[in-house]
Amino acid sequence: MKHIQVENDDLVDGLYDFREGEVETGLPTKSSRRYECHEVATQMVDGSWVGWTYWYGGGKNGEPEAMDWMDSAYNLDCVEEEKVMVVRTFSKK
Repeated sequence: MKHIQVENDDLVDGLYDFREGEVETGLPTKSSRRYECHEVATQMVDGSWVGWTYWYGGGKNGEPEAMDWMDSAYNLDCVEEEKVMVVRTFSKK
């Protein structure tokens, strides 16, 4: 991954928050012996969706944020539909 030199802590925090993604996609993911991961996505300002692998874990010496994720980002199609659910909770009188 290309390291970005940033002086502003707020900008660094924003980049780390963005890296976590807006939603988990449930798409198949890669594997690593050192880190855990799942596929995430964020909707961009133009309405399109972009996804990537969010790496995390690795123990106290881990550095999952150093994994290349921007260069391996990909475009996604997203179909959004609203579903109505009925949830019943029972208890004895």
